[in-house]
Amino acid sequence: MFGLKLQQLRENLGLSQADLAMQTGLSVEALQDLEAGAVEPSQEVADQLARALGVPREDLEAAASEGQQTALGGNAVSVAYEKP
Repeated sequence: MFGLKLQQLRENLGLSQADLAMQTGLSVEALQDLEAGAVEPSQEVADQLARALGVPREDLEAAASEGQQTALGGNAVSVAYEKP
């Protein structure tokens, strides 16, 4: 998911949403929607975000897809509950 990867990269760089908004010209509300997965970015917005985060847009999008696959099937944990 693009939003999850966006949030991870932003936090890894120690940036707040307000910091990234200032660097990209996007509103904080737009970043919140992107990170929540409520909207998908246009190519132009994805380019702006990738530049501000110092990664190629393709890497940002590809890494997000890989992360989604892992989250959906790679490291699932099964928990069984026993009745007392």
